[in-house]
Amino acid sequence: MSNAHHSQPAVTLHGFITEPIAPGSTVITDGWNGYLGIERLGYTHDGRSQRAAKALGEDIDKLLPGAHRVASLAKRWLLSTYQGAVESERLSEYL
Repeated sequence: MSNAHHSQPAVTLHGFITEPIAPGSTVITDGWNGYLGIERLGYTHDGRSQRAAKALGEDIDKLLPGAHRVASLAKRWLLSTYQGAVESERLSEYL
């Protein structure tokens, strides 16, 4: 894959970060490569990889507990409200 292909998600993600988060803040993320380079935007990046934590014998559920809880509750709400009839292309409408 070309670098142009990889850069589009990063550009979109970097815009998502710079809108609500003040420069100088620490941004805690998972280990996805799309977050690479946010240091150049003035942020401290604290990347937390589940794969690396698991290899070290750490409890991966403690890496991003707030994010995991929100995702779990949103999933539970969607499944119970829409009885499994959730269409991915309409996800933003549901939320």
